[in-house]
Amino acid sequence: MAHSQICSRCVMDSSAENFVLTSTGCNYCDDFKAKQDNHQNLSLDIKNDEFRLIEFAAEVKSRKPRDSKYDCIVGLSGGLDSVFSLHLATKSGLDVLAVHMDNGWNSNLAQANIENIVTKTSTKLITNVISWPEYRDLQKAFFAADVLDIEMLYDQAVYGTLFRVARENNVQTIIAGTNQATEGFAMPRNFAYSNKLDSTNILDIWNKYGSKRSISTYPFYSMFDNIFDMYGRGIRWASILDTISYSKSEAVKILTNEYGFIPYPYKHYESFFTRFYQGYLLPHKFGVDKRKVHFSNLIMSKDLSREEALKLLEENPYHTDSTLEDDITYFLKKMGFTRGDLTDYLMRSPVLHSQFKSDQNLLDFYHKVFKVIRYMNKYVLRLILPVIPCVNKRSSAKKEGLMTSSIEERGFVKELGARIFIVLTLWKRLSLKRKYFLVSQKSIK
Repeated sequence: MAHSQICSRCVMDSSAENFVLTSTGCNYCDDFKAKQDNHQNLSLDIKNDEFRLIEFAAEVKSRKPRDSKYDCIVGLSGGLDSVFSLHLATKSGLDVLAVHMDNGWNSNLAQANIENIVTKTSTKLITNVISWPEYRDLQKAFFAADVLDIEMLYDQAVYGTLFRVARENNVQTIIAGTNQATEGFAMPRNFAYSNKLDSTNILDIWNKYGSKRSISTYPFYSMFDNIFDMYGRGIRWASILDTISYSKSEAVKILTNEYGFIPYPYKHYESFFTRFYQGYLLPHKFGVDKRKVHFSNLIMSKDLSREEALKLLEENPYHTDSTLEDDITYFLKKMGFTRGDLTDYLMRSPVLHSQFKSDQNLLDFYHKVFKVIRYMNKYVLRLILPVIPCVNKRSSAKKEGLMTSSIEERGFVKELGARIFIVLTLWKRLSLKRKYFLVSQKSIK
């Protein structure tokens, strides 16, 4: 391996920020093991999966508004986790509305996997298509800015699309492929930008490097929009995969046999751009190999041996030079770049997202406020909590197995703190809405 320090239990190494070797492995796998031990569902025996799914489905149905046609929305990318989530949801008897966000980079394989699962499960599918010229120009701004996380554009668009469709169809539960078994491993801060819903960051990069065209189809969606949807409108983000003893290898077998699912070589490769970004751009410009995180997660979940992972890491993400050359050619043509543009991009030094405006200062302030609240006298909290709407209901829901947003799991949203955060930052959400409107009104010069 290129890095002198490597964990003896997983395959994380000193290329990850704040990497520390420990007596049991490293701080990253220790952190995952602690979460694994505390996660109520990962300790369940596989024999209980069917019962847990029945409980999960009943809970989702109990949250269905009377005038809603669907029990839940399932986000469908065409990848393993999302396709298996739809499989479980339909098998559990839920009335599902599948939602796919098309940013122009879908692979043919992803399209086939989506079509097979929705056809064979008779699931209604809504596809939200973002204007390709708009999305391409947003990506071009990120390339010009030399920032790390170009994929935050995709991640924010997924959130924005799912919650918009939930609002429009009066659906209270969104099911996605998020789970602990294959993606509970902490992503190093130098591998990806930590706040995927930082609309302020996207807008500042766009204002500095964008083409000035109007952006009307991209679903800008901030963390403040997310908090408002979750705690103001009561929409919940649920992980059906965390209710079972989820195994990637077993999921592949089931989907292959029942739906003709074709797996991808690495995680998130259902998108052409993600494949090119993770397999070529990240390693060559930023020195980042996300496979270390993905493989380490599978090692800790006992779905991959460490020896197998080390062998895979020795391989190039592109198995043949011809495949890489084909992808480069396609990427350049679709983006309107020349070979020289790509070379110049790879040679330029990376720029931190923090060099642009962001919501991080406000987040830091919120964390300070919440820290004070958290350590308030417990008797004061006991007086306050009963009058806060949904707190007891929310706590009960978590005990019953309904999982929450991955953002919530990572500490952006807390019970009492979230409600105070809504009050403190409502002005920020309104301010961003005005900025979205201004961006949509810009004309091409």
